Amino acid sequence: MWSKMELIYIFYFLESGKWKTRLKMLQPLDLLLALKIAVNEKPFTQTMLGNDLNVSVSQINRALNSCAKSGLIDRKNLRVSRLALFELISHAVKYIYPVSVGPIERGMPTAYAASPLKERLNDNSDTVVWPDPEGEVRGESVTPLYKTATFAAQRDQKLYEALALVDALRIGRARERNIAVDMLKTILVGGND
Repeated sequence: MWSKMELIYIFYFLESGKWKTRLKMLQPLDLLLALKIAVNEKPFTQTMLGNDLNVSVSQINRALNSCAKSGLIDRKNLRVSRLALFELISHAVKYIYPVSVGPIERGMPTAYAASPLKERLNDNSDTVVWPDPEGEVRGESVTPLYKTATFAAQRDQKLYEALALVDALRIGRARERNIAVDMLKTILVGGND
């Protein structure tokens, strides 16, 4: 049985949110950052990444450290292990960052409603969007991988396409997921095998 002090400590620990900082798993920003670096061939500074992703430099630093501990990024050179990133996305993203489809809203198309998957599928599937008041398309809403993903995607077409493919893995049906995996493999690893 728990003592009164132990219960008070457990309650404080859970209520304070300190347990979140002790979890050492990848956060959505970590994956967004790794994708940003992987799809762009130019070198970045932490300040540039913060501006491009609309997050603070301290958040970028934390995400870089987390990605380095996970083996996704070489911290010294800011180079992404493209194969490790591809394996993480293709096998685990739908389980560690699940998403559900919400009400119809105005927003930015994603998954199978966005390029490059839209052109490859050639069907009139339901449109799914990241909610954005300035969006030009209406469709079923899905939460983006990270809260600033829409901002970042509007400024970087390559990142937008990669995030749309990631969303296809998160919410798509088997056919869409298979095509998205092949396209991500080409983008990240460079192979078609």
